[in-house]
Amino acid sequence: LVAADLGGSSDPYVVITIGPGGGAAPFYSTKTKMVKKTLAPEYGETFDFNLDPKQRRGVLTLEVFDHDNVGSDDSLGKLDIPLHTLVPSVKYNQWHLLEHSKDANPKANKGQIFLEYELKSKLPPALLQIEIVRAKDLIAADSGGTSDPYVRVFLGDECDKGQKTSVKKRDLNPEWHEKLELHVRSEQRRDILTVECFDYDALSNDDSIGKFVIALDDLVPAKNYEEWRAFDRDIKDVNDDNQGQVEIKYRLLPILGPAVLDIQVLRARHLLAADRGGTSDPYVRIHVGDNVSAAVKTAVKKKTLEPVWEENMTIKLEGGQRRLDLSIECFDYDMVGADDSLGRHVIDLGELVCKQTYKEWKKLSNVQSNGKKNEGEIELKYKLQEVKDEDEAEALPLEDSTVLAAHTVGGQEWVNIQDPLLWHALLNESVLIPGEDDKFAWRGLICHQPERDGANQLIESVLGEVIFMGPNPNEKGDFPSELEQQETMRLRKLEAKGKISKMAIETEDGKYEGGMRQGQYQGDGLFMWNDGIVFAGQYVDDLREGTGTEIFPAFDNEQVGEDGERTFPYYEGQFLDGMRHGKGVFHFADGDLYQGMFKFNMFDGVGTFVWADGDILEGTWRAGLPM
Repeated sequence: LVAADLGGSSDPYVVITIGPGGGAAPFYSTKTKMVKKTLAPEYGETFDFNLDPKQRRGVLTLEVFDHDNVGSDDSLGKLDIPLHTLVPSVKYNQWHLLEHSKDANPKANKGQIFLEYELKSKLPPALLQIEIVRAKDLIAADSGGTSDPYVRVFLGDECDKGQKTSVKKRDLNPEWHEKLELHVRSEQRRDILTVECFDYDALSNDDSIGKFVIALDDLVPAKNYEEWRAFDRDIKDVNDDNQGQVEIKYRLLPILGPAVLDIQVLRARHLLAADRGGTSDPYVRIHVGDNVSAAVKTAVKKKTLEPVWEENMTIKLEGGQRRLDLSIECFDYDMVGADDSLGRHVIDLGELVCKQTYKEWKKLSNVQSNGKKNEGEIELKYKLQEVKDEDEAEALPLEDSTVLAAHTVGGQEWVNIQDPLLWHALLNESVLIPGEDDKFAWRGLICHQPERDGANQLIESVLGEVIFMGPNPNEKGDFPSELEQQETMRLRKLEAKGKISKMAIETEDGKYEGGMRQGQYQGDGLFMWNDGIVFAGQYVDDLREGTGTEIFPAFDNEQVGEDGERTFPYYEGQFLDGMRHGKGVFHFADGDLYQGMFKFNMFDGVGTFVWADGDILEGTWRAGLPM
């Protein structure tokens, strides 16, 4: 740092602000402690700022001052970091060169400041599901050469609020297969999960056999993890080669709110003949989980193996029921005695995509008649619809909400199935499905690619519903997005006035080449920041807006392959107000990628996440998390 005092030293402290820049009042302002008589101070202080979407477009400013007992403090230099240049969830660790104020000596030493910083999304509460499967080679903690092990799991330092398995008596290779759940509060989303094994003692404190930790921040939401983990121990006089291991499965899931499930029981075929006359009197019973008392039933159809019901039912679901099984069971009604089961089918509610209508035949199983295999099937049509709260779920009408009008698709009402706006929405919001060239995803629906039907274009869902059928309203092919249309119109107006010129300039942040108008970046341009970030695309009034590519070759993000080639994370897609906003693809350095909709730099909307190992997660995202 600059020596501002007569003794060749300074008393530096750092003022930290986040604001809109340009001299406007900051959103936040704080400062570090003051360190006396040094040009190389160490602070080790951490600051957290909660930013709304508008504030995330601001500038982080750090200015170093020399403290003076008399008079105003002297500035030793400052640093500006535009927040829109930060990649969410990337940890930056680096030295930054300080810039002096305008009235300072330009030849003076500018000094440097080392920062560790990360832009993190505020995460919603979640549910952590854990299965303790088994352990092996545990320590013999008892005098008899064995142990009575159990496993406890907890978050952060909340050991007393954790969950634990049962105790397995005198077993160094126990098997549990027990499932535990921890509710993760928003402020705990970046805590650690501790998994600790104990030896149960009836007359004294239980002995720790070993433990390990899992950082929740490293977990990909909704991804299934299954692994053997070795225990770490602080126990003396134990052979280090015998650590002991546990097999554990776990996944982090979003908290689900209440919903309603609309079901239409259409018909059945090839049912078992349960009565002497070679027929049955079938009806269908449907319930969630083990709650048979709350089951709903169809009417009984007399003397038939091919019944037709076409009955509508609505089941209200609380948030905790959204991952249970839905049991659909067909029975033969008997006047005397218990009704005979003709077979059942189970649907995992956790696998259903909200607002998507399913229509399919389900096989009935688990029942045989006189050794004959059950060939029975039942046709169902059903849809899961989220609601804001349980009162709203109560208020929903019990009509057949699964039977959609031809012009109501994707959660929105259109003029008709030939509506040009519907065609444009399908083109602009569609998400390609890796390995499925003939299909695409749109608003939670899986659809076939457009086909020619005479003079019309035809788009159907994989469930056979007509999504669009009409003339192509854009004969030139792909219809530009709303952002691209706005950008094109603005640029045409400016170019007509002759006010966009091509320039190459160098700023304190980096180098820019491209269009400019009245001192602002305008039109197509290329900006290369000093820290290595590159943007090539469209600008509107100094902000990235339209389409472009952003590359992040910074710090610890790069990956080096076996051939020595470096790969970096990068984004291709739409921008708005300087942020990734609209349709795009984010490529991670390790080979993972996300393709879909973005809002305010985060995954938000319909999207698909593809891991480098081939795993795929499709669905709707909110604030960076799959719903």
